[in-house]
Amino acid sequence: MDVEIRTTVAASAGPSPAKTERPSGNPAQNLTEGCGGARQSEWITVQTDLRSAYRRTTDAIVTATMGSVHCRFSLKGTDMLKKFLPAALAATAVAALTLVPAGPAAALTIEIRPGQVSTLKQSNSKFSCPTNEVLIGRGHRGDENGNTTFHCGRIYIDNIQVTVNKWDIWGTKTDENNHNYHTSANQAITGIRHDGDENGDTIYYSGSLFWQGKAVQITPRQVEGWVRENNHASMGGTNQVMTGRRHTGDENGWTQYEYGWISYSG
Repeated sequence: MDVEIRTTVAASAGPSPAKTERPSGNPAQNLTEGCGGARQSEWITVQTDLRSAYRRTTDAIVTATMGSVHCRFSLKGTDMLKKFLPAALAATAVAALTLVPAGPAAALTIEIRPGQVSTLKQSNSKFSCPTNEVLIGRGHRGDENGNTTFHCGRIYIDNIQVTVNKWDIWGTKTDENNHNYHTSANQAITGIRHDGDENGDTIYYSGSLFWQGKAVQITPRQVEGWVRENNHASMGGTNQVMTGRRHTGDENGWTQYEYGWISYSG
């Protein structure tokens, strides 16, 4: 948690040079050194409150103002970084002290960029998205010997690419003419294999998503309307990846897709 301490003390006459050394240990013990050499008695209240805040967090920003002397401390564990503006020192007791929580972090930017697009003959086909890509669309034209087109996408959060771990190396086998497949929670489809004709098996492969070592969520999910398998093209919406497919009948039967939104909660 970021914490900001603002302290205001009435100014006195007479300048005193600010020091710029980088002390170690408890930052509260070095407060007088960091604010231009004010007398210890003038900082008793400030040090007491700083120690209290320091016990509650090891990552804080402390701003102290004594007259026109401005000291800013960034606490990282027991380390303290300082900035000083030379001016008059304070000479009287502390007039005000407030503890102000830091503002909320900026929202992360999520983006899916187009990746590989491949068209294969449907029968006896096996397709897998390249490394760190997932399926974001699929289309088919014709019967079991017709062409199927796969669209992959790369996911970025704050312009840093999401990695895809393909745990499901064996895949999940289904009957093409009657199945309803969905990935496990927070997984996207990474590949599809089809053996034989319209009565053959369809095998799905999936993967989990990670950004800077932390799991990425795929929620909520949405099921699209039915389309004819022999003449359709389906693409996910903004920030959506493919998480499921359902099919009933032969190549003239009906197909339905499920897509999920990429989200990240840290």
